[in-house]
Amino acid sequence: MKKEPIKNIAKQYALSLFDAAEEQGKIKQVCDDIQKLEVMLKDDVILKDLNSPLIKKAQKNELIALISKTLKLNIITTNLLKVLADNKRFDVLKEIFGAFEDINLKKSGILKVLVETAEPLSATQEKKLKEGLQKKLKKDVILSYKLNENLLGGLILYYDSVQIDDSIKSKLKTMEQMMKGLK
Repeated sequence: MKKEPIKNIAKQYALSLFDAAEEQGKIKQVCDDIQKLEVMLKDDVILKDLNSPLIKKAQKNELIALISKTLKLNIITTNLLKVLADNKRFDVLKEIFGAFEDINLKKSGILKVLVETAEPLSATQEKKLKEGLQKKLKKDVILSYKLNENLLGGLILYYDSVQIDDSIKSKLKTMEQMMKGLK
């Protein structure tokens, strides 16, 4: 039997979570819950306990109840945690949160764009890039940045399933291929 990629599993859980939250008009509360959980789960000890096959289901449920009460989580979020415990899928919790955020942004008409650059952009460059993308894509965008010294210069944009490579490395590679074709 072929193993399903973690990204797909996380997306399925995130879609179910989003649908339940949307149906009950609790998207904002679930987003708030996710933020609280992300802060708490930076301490991997709790996540390891919830993932551990050595800890019994009843103990996991007690831990989930304690987390839910302490953080004042919405029942929708608490139910997700219980389902993950039952299915032994706490290993994808962080990916579920990321996928949920992506779904929520998409439904809100906001596009998340990853910008990969060789060096950090200046505030002016960031502003111009954001304005240019919003104009071209006709959507609000949220930019996140990743440094990649291998690019030499330029940038690569990632959004949805699109990649726009405007890096110097890519241009040099294209020129190299063109020159090989001339021989």
